[in-house]
Amino acid sequence: MRGSRGVVAGVAAVLLAGTNVVHAAPMAAAGITFSEVGAGVTITGLSGTGSVADPFVLSETFTGLDGTISIAGLPGFGNKTGSGHTTGFVLVKSALNSTGASWSFFDHELQQILGTPSPDGDGLSFAQGCATCRPFVSNTYPVAFEEIILRDFVNFSGASVADGSSVTFRYSITDNSPIDLFFLRERPNFRPPEMVPEPATLFLLGFGLLGVGVITRRHRSA
Repeated sequence: MRGSRGVVAGVAAVLLAGTNVVHAAPMAAAGITFSEVGAGVTITGLSGTGSVADPFVLSETFTGLDGTISIAGLPGFGNKTGSGHTTGFVLVKSALNSTGASWSFFDHELQQILGTPSPDGDGLSFAQGCATCRPFVSNTYPVAFEEIILRDFVNFSGASVADGSSVTFRYSITDNSPIDLFFLRERPNFRPPEMVPEPATLFLLGFGLLGVGVITRRHRSA
């Protein structure tokens, strides 16, 4: 009995140890600190100063489809994006796909409060209103879709990133609030509901295409 209890206790210890999330040490550059929050993503490298000419280059490895990092140090950092915001920096992100699945989308979402969507008007944004900060680009995805009302996000799509491959993104993050810490939620393969046409829109589109077909047939019969 004692032996069996020891085996059970050993197995339980292993299982509990497997639930612990081991984070890499926070990485800092030019006064801005990037840290992992939860599981799913591991920060593997950081360089640069955050300017247009010398952006922060953040390297990450994704083992899950939902990862979050924290970013601290913006107050007093200044604005290096060329926009009119109080603070801000340019970020180039390299994401290695180690999830075992290909990625058709990649979503980046800003949050002032962890787990809570950042609404319009809180000061934190992807350089909202800055035309010179755009376009936001990827070396793989040709489409960058942005939303600022319900939550602050930019979603890349239009291609596929295979397991074992990397993809890069370039965009700007700005803030007008005095908050020191905010969060960047990153979701490979996440397609926001805002990108899916509503049923009424699909109906109108189908009805319009039907009308075009009818007109075409009439012209051909004439």
